[in-house]
Amino acid sequence: MKKLSLSYSSPPDRECLVGDIFVDNNQFAEIRYQNGKFELLTYLPDDEHWELPLEELIELLQEAKSSLESRLEISKIDSNPYSTEFSREDWHILKDAVIKSSKANIQGKYEIFDTLPHHLRGCNVANLIYKCVYLGHKKSARKAAEVLTNNTVNPWVILDKS
Repeated sequence: MKKLSLSYSSPPDRECLVGDIFVDNNQFAEIRYQNGKFELLTYLPDDEHWELPLEELIELLQEAKSSLESRLEISKIDSNPYSTEFSREDWHILKDAVIKSSKANIQGKYEIFDTLPHHLRGCNVANLIYKCVYLGHKKSARKAAEVLTNNTVNPWVILDKS
């Protein structure tokens, strides 16, 4: 049976860190995070097949995915940033309003809140946007970003990526 191993690298032709899976001393696969999802690229020598221990391979793939998620600060929200409270469209409307409300000198820019669809104005995120633009509570924009991204550590990264 072949020996499986895992290492990490940042190849110059890749946008970020990848997980490399080796069989003995030959690279078998690369796990990367691209376009909002994990991908597995396989490298097999021509006309050759390998018998691999399935459980060990699955364990190695799960380890690589978990490690890359933490190293690249990818959360479940990153692959699905939309709070279950909102539809995809409503989430994006609120996201845009939250980002606008986080800008300097935003107090008095009532249109940020006033242009929200009526069905969204009563939600927690909209109330925080209201506090920011009508009352000048700057910290409300941060709290709105956290609520919209399910209280992630760095909500601005998620909002900027989405």
